[in-house]
Parts: sequence; structure tokens; C-alpha cells
Amino acid sequence: MSTAAGNLTDRFHAVAAAAPGRVALSDAGGDLTYAQLRGAADVMAARMLDRGLRAGDVVQVQFQAPAFRLKVACAIGLARIGAIHAPLPPGSAARATPGLGAARFHIGDMLPDLPPGIAGIRLDIDELLRAAPPSGLPCTTDPGLPWLLARSSGTTGPPKAFLISHANEAARHDAQQGAIAILPGERFLGFVDPQQYIGLSYVLRCLRSGGTAIAADPQAGIAGNLRRIAARRVNYVSTAPAHLYGLAAANEVAGLALPDLRVLRVGSAAVSAPRLRHAMAHLTANIHVGYGSNEAGIIAVATPADLRRDPATCGRPLPGMAVRLLPAPGSATPGPCEIAVRSAGVVDRYLSGAADRDITQGWLRPGDLARIDDAGCIILQGRADDAINYGGTLISPQEIEAVLLDHPAVADAAAFAAPSALHQDLPHAAVVLRQPVDDGDLLAFCRARLGGKAPLAILRLAALPRNAMGKVLRRVLRDGGG
Repeated sequence: MSTAAGNLTDRFHAVAAAAPGRVALSDAGGDLTYAQLRGAADVMAARMLDRGLRAGDVVQVQFQAPAFRLKVACAIGLARIGAIHAPLPPGSAARATPGLGAARFHIGDMLPDLPPGIAGIRLDIDELLRAAPPSGLPCTTDPGLPWLLARSSGTTGPPKAFLISHANEAARHDAQQGAIAILPGERFLGFVDPQQYIGLSYVLRCLRSGGTAIAADPQAGIAGNLRRIAARRVNYVSTAPAHLYGLAAANEVAGLALPDLRVLRVGSAAVSAPRLRHAMAHLTANIHVGYGSNEAGIIAVATPADLRRDPATCGRPLPGMAVRLLPAPGSATPGPCEIAVRSAGVVDRYLSGAADRDITQGWLRPGDLARIDDAGCIILQGRADDAINYGGTLISPQEIEAVLLDHPAVADAAAFAAPSALHQDLPHAAVVLRQPVDDGDLLAFCRARLGGKAPLAILRLAALPRNAMGKVLRRVLRDGGG
């Protein structure tokens, strides 16, 4: 499909028409052919239309179970009829998005209590497959229509919502048709659930290319999924660094040959150079490291040749991706540079809660500091916003600080990232106390309120290091000072 016209699902439907018996999806519940997946998606879409859905309506999508095949069928059906797909995490309440308004529909494998005005529709993949597919299902063809409601990582405060259009996502797919293309007939396995943007994007890219998307088995663990990759002769794997490290360690013991694995794409966080070399030695040499953001998609990819030359590289920008370096906010000149990117895949604006500088005249500033080497490759040099990247989970220091300052024994607090070869960053916190308290009590207090975003260690100081403007010098804390 051209990025200039059409619906994001057009290529999927073309594959389904040309090869209806080819396996499209595979999980622990079985396989779905392209014809079966198209039929299930069309049945779901027709039911939504019968309930009064119109193109541009927001549909909250929430699943409590893995439900890989159902999630993908829902995504295809909603995209086909022009609904805005708004994923909700399991257990979270229905919510309105400032700048967009409330959803009119809520679909999923289980239905929570819903506020008035939201119609709930419970779905089951087996029931959708038993139903007769409708004929003459209308299809939206305006590429500017929003496809997905997504959010930023929230590194500088609350996550910022934005809409990815059909044209945005199609452009992102087209930009990846080089070294990291998913080829027709290939078998793809991703470790990110399709309820998350990047997981869904990869599955749709696989289906638009005529491949087979295989679900990772969350019950099998890393070693079990390694065996699954070998047994299913998977050609393309998408992982975060923690998955890569686990797969390499497991295969150092198992010694499985993976001759069919053409691309292992790593993203979401920086990759440790020693662990990258270990993975290339014990898993596959065909590792590609990507850099991107939800607002732009994949920005750059380092090929195996790039990584052998410099393990710290993120590679060259993808075709159609313009990149420039700008002075970082508040930095001296010369000093760190903040990366800015522009392409047909970059969203045009945030719905609310964003500083004006984040997207200006099509240029997105993801908040990363970087340089460009002599080979034209991007080398990241940290975050402009002091975010803590804990194994791909981005944590705002302000989240931790707000909880600590709520403890009666804490007078002052600052969260910071401690370096980690395994996770990139570890969340730590420095505190100034007003009364005695055990570190264990503070950590437990934080875990009860923050869960996996809680600090792992406490540093006690007489005073926090600050500059003349009163801002905490997090780099001093990161370096072990105080």
C-alpha cells in the first residue's frame, strides 16, 4: 500500500485473497490462516457497526488473558472500519483522553464495570471463527484517519497521548523494507505483547508482508521460547535487551543451532557492549539494534556490520528519516546535542500535556542526547530529561520522589539512575531524613505504591547536591557523589 492512500490493512487483505490458506497467526491455542483471521476480524467489525460505531469513534480495547489471536483480529477489524484503537492495560479503569474525549465502546475478553455512555462488547476468538463472515463490509480509505491512540513513555512527567494515523504507520512499515524487512513467508516471533504499540506494529508488519506471526509463550520462560524459536525455524525475532541477554545465556547451555534466524532485532533500551558480544557469540551474529520512539517509530537501525565496528552505535537513520542535532535545553555551547527527527511516520501533535518544543513544524525531539559519527551512525549519549530506563521500563524520577516525600521521615529526596550492565539503569534514590528510619522501611513504602518502578537502593545524604538554580544535580548522584 502506498503511504499516500488507503487503509493500513489493505496489504493484509491482499495477502488473504492471494494465499487464504497460509498460516497468519500461531499461539498456544492453535493456528489461524489468513482467511480465518480475515473472517474473524470482519465479524467483529460488522458487530461494531451494528452497534452504531462510526469512523473516528474511540474504542477502548482491554484483555485480561494473553489472547494473541483475538487481539490481532480486533486490531485488524477496528482499523478496517476506521475506529480509533485505544489499548487499556489489564485491570485499569475506562478513561477519557484530554483532547480526544471519552470512548463510546469498550471491547475485550472480559468486561469491567463501565460508566454510562460506554457500550461493552465481550469477544471470544472461537465464537468469532464460528460465525459466518459478512459480505460487503465497508472499508475506510482516508489515510489521514487516526488508527491508534498511543502514549509517550512519560519520561518528563505524565505520559503524553497522541494519535498515529494509517498513513503514519504505513510510512513506518515502508521505511523498514531494507535490512530489517520481514520477507514474504517468513516466520516472526516477538516478545512484546500486541496490546503494546511496538508489539502490534511488528505483527501487522509481518501480516502485511505475508509472513506468519508466532506468539511468544509467557508460560515457557526464556529457555522454552528459545526452543520454540529453534523448533518453529523462526526467521525474525524482536526483543528487548533483557530478552536478548536471557536467550544468549540459555543458548550458551543449550547449544541450539539457529540457522534460520535471519534477523534478531533489539530495541527499547541501550544494549551493553559486553553482552552484545556474548549474544553474537552464543546466539546469532545476525543482531540488529534499533533506536526509536512511539511518536516516530523506528528511527535508526545498526546492522551486524555496524555493531562489529562500534557496539555503541544505533546505526544509520532509516530511509525517509531526517535527523538533526540541536543544542540540548540548558546546555552550554559546545555541549551535548539533542536529537530531532522528521519523517512521514512522525505524529503531527500531542493531544495534551506536551511542551511546545516537543513537536515543532514536523520535527520531533524524543529527548535523547546524541552525536553522529563519521560513518553517519547515531551514537546515543543519554537522556535529556534524566529518565531512568530500567530494562526498557522508563521511570520518571518525579514519580519516586513524590512517594518518598510523602513519608514522614523524609525531608528531601531525589531519584536517579545507577548504571547497570543488565538493565541499562537501576532506580536509586537519595534522601535527607528528618527522623530515623530503616532503608528497608523506605523501600517497602515505595514498593507498595510504585510496584516495579520503586527504587532498589537508598542513599542517605546530609543535603542533596544542587546547582545555583536549585536544581538537583542527578549526574553527581549517578557518579556516587553527594
